[in-house]
Amino acid sequence: MCFHTFEYVEYEGETFRAVTQERTVSVPEWTYKLEEVRDSRERLETYATEAVPDARLDAPSLSDDGREVLDAAVNEEDGRPTYEEDAPLSDGLASVLEQLGIAADLQSLDAYDGLTRFTDIVALYDGTWYRFRLVIDPQSGLL
Repeated sequence: MCFHTFEYVEYEGETFRAVTQERTVSVPEWTYKLEEVRDSRERLETYATEAVPDARLDAPSLSDDGREVLDAAVNEEDGRPTYEEDAPLSDGLASVLEQLGIAADLQSLDAYDGLTRFTDIVALYDGTWYRFRLVIDPQSGLL
């Protein structure tokens, strides 16, 4: 391993001494496999409907409160679908998180040190595909 020292560098009114390091690093090699799952768009859509979603949120499987939470969460009137509530979880949000498969991984709010995100949960709701995420902010108490 070899170190190189340079003259001082001034940046935004502060002076720094630049030091570089020369060494050998391992670069991981990635291998990908491409597999045709269907031979037409219609068959691909059928496959995706069967294989991709983490959950299917249909009216009979949800409580009235759960449907209200989802309807509010997917409402795009303000340009960006979002739903927020203060801790503790409402019954509606708790039932939705149960259906999405997140509920079992949740802890009490005071167990979180900082922002915690549950992301990229794909679900079909009311005939439309959505990607859901839950962000827990223990500082503000928002879910």
